[in-house]
Order: sequence, then structure tokens, then C-alpha cells
Amino acid sequence: MSARRQVVMVGPSPLAHGGMAFWAKSAGESGLLAALRIRYLSSHVEANRLRKFVVALGVWLQLLGLLLRGKVALLHVHVATRASLWRKLGFVWLARAFGRPYVVHLHGGMFPIYYQRNQHKLIGRLLVDLLRRAATVVVLSPEWRAWVDRLAPGAPVVVIPNAVSCPEQVASQADPLSLLYLGRIEAAKGIEELLDALRRLRQQGASPRLTVAGSGQMPWFWEKVAQYDVADAVNFVGWVTGAEKEALLRDCGVFVLPSHQEALPFGVLEAMAYGRVIVATRVGGIPFALGDGAAGVLIEPQNADALFQALQRLAQHPEEGARLAHEARERARTLFSFPAVQHQLKELYDVVEG
Repeated sequence: MSARRQVVMVGPSPLAHGGMAFWAKSAGESGLLAALRIRYLSSHVEANRLRKFVVALGVWLQLLGLLLRGKVALLHVHVATRASLWRKLGFVWLARAFGRPYVVHLHGGMFPIYYQRNQHKLIGRLLVDLLRRAATVVVLSPEWRAWVDRLAPGAPVVVIPNAVSCPEQVASQADPLSLLYLGRIEAAKGIEELLDALRRLRQQGASPRLTVAGSGQMPWFWEKVAQYDVADAVNFVGWVTGAEKEALLRDCGVFVLPSHQEALPFGVLEAMAYGRVIVATRVGGIPFALGDGAAGVLIEPQNADALFQALQRLAQHPEEGARLAHEARERARTLFSFPAVQHQLKELYDVVEG
């Protein structure tokens, strides 16, 4: 890579919420950005619309200045749906105007649905064009590579999964009835199925405890908690980060993510790194992360009965959970660590720079 040029990466502020922001935060803390000489520009912050626009415009002007001075070897943009896609198109068009290659890094489990709804609209056509003209499209799992291959045949696609830090030591297995949900609070995350399964466990005489960490549609959430009559079994702790989140992962018996759509959720990868038992849905890159069931229990989405049966079985057979947790931690260390991802990104940049 040229001594006077560097990779410029554009994505949300590491202090924002969501998977892309967590990627940026973790990549910075792990030393990945510094090791690869990546200049990270935060184009999105948690603020009102006017503030978001001002921040995005400021970063666009900053990128323009770097391009005018010949400082950009490659533009790497992290992209999700809706506003994120429109923002990143502005940066990509700027790179194109200066003849600089760009890498599109797709995040978010809603892309197939988003495209289906918008394929005949301008944004749908722009998405396909964005992918086809990219130097490389980075996806998080083989499942997402297949989707991009169908959407934009011929686009160069590589799989580079999300990465997490793996603690040197993890806690021993905890009570399998101590459940943890970590993520956004909304129907698409399977919250209602989880509350239904919690109710069924109680009806069978068990005493499960569910800790819910996150933010989102809180009035809807509490309405569902009341509907399923499980308020005394639910501990809501809000959005957590850092040591507080690590403590929840260390202490839980089973990490549960019954989402309807996902890409490659950090919550699953973090639970794997902490050697936790995982129950999750067979969507997006989750089967890839869990070795198609070798490192966690996979169920079909929107199936409260299957979720209940999986949690009941783990409570009755803790030895199965111990085996799954061991496999999960080994996969996290081998496939989803920052050294592995850093090596893949370096190879990608070297090829693009040629």
C-alpha cells in the first residue's frame, strides 16, 4: 500500500448503537484499525436529524479533502439499509468521481426484505449498481454471499465474518434456567416467542429467570410481558456495554436470540467467546456461526414451541449444554477472533490495491 495513501473507512460512530458501531468500537480497541493503517471516519451519531445531517456532511467534506490531496488508497464503507445506504452512496459516488476503488461491507439482516420491497424503486436499482461496481463486496457469512451472487451476478464477493475479543478465562456453566437476551427490543427479534416459551417453562413447574438487555419498543415489550404473565421472571436492565455486558455474559446459563432475520449478530459471537450455551434461530449467518448446530441449538424462527422445547431439553440435560458451550468457544477463537479477521482484511486490501 502506498506510503502516502491509506484505507479510509466510513461507518457509524463507535459510541452509537447497533452492530456496525460495535464493529468499529471493537476494531479500534483490538488494534485492528491501527495495524492496517485504516483512517476511520464516523458518518453517523446518535442525535437528532439535523445533527446527523451536519455530521454526515462534515465527513463527506473531509473525504473530499483527502481525495483532493491524493491521500485515499481505497474507500471501505459499512452499509446497512435505509438511511445508512443513502449516506454511503454519497461517499461512494465521491470516490468514483476520483477514480478510487471502494469496498462495500454489508451489515444487517434486513437486506433481502428491503430489496424485495424496493427493487422497482430508485434505491433498489442503486443498491444493485453499488454492488456491481464495487472492487469487493464483504459479507458476513456464506449465506449472504449466495444472496449477493443472485442479486448482482459477477460482483466480487468475499466472506469476512464479524469478530469479537475472546477472554482468556471464562466462567463455568451456570444454571440453564438463567436466560439472557441481548439486543434490540422489537417483534422481529422474536421477543414474543421468548416470553411465550418462558411462560410454558413456568407452567411445567420450572423457575426460569430471563434478563433482557437492550433498548427499543419498550411500551410494546411491557405489554407483552403482562400478556404472558411473566413480569416476576423478567429482569430488564436496559442498554449495557463494557464490564456490565461482560458480567451478564459470564453469569448467564443460556444465551437466547430467536430473531426472525439476522446477518451475523455480535451477541451470538460474544456468547460463543464467553463459552455460553446458545439457542438461536436458523436465519442469516447464525447457522454458519454455530457450525450448523455443532456449537449451539438452532430452531426455526417464529416457533415458540420449538424454543420452549430447546430450553426445556437444556435444563434437563446440562451435559449437552456443556458440550455445546465448549464447541462454541473453540469456534469463536478459531474463526471469529480479531487476528483472523485482520489477516483476511489485509489480504483483501492487498488484492484491491494490486
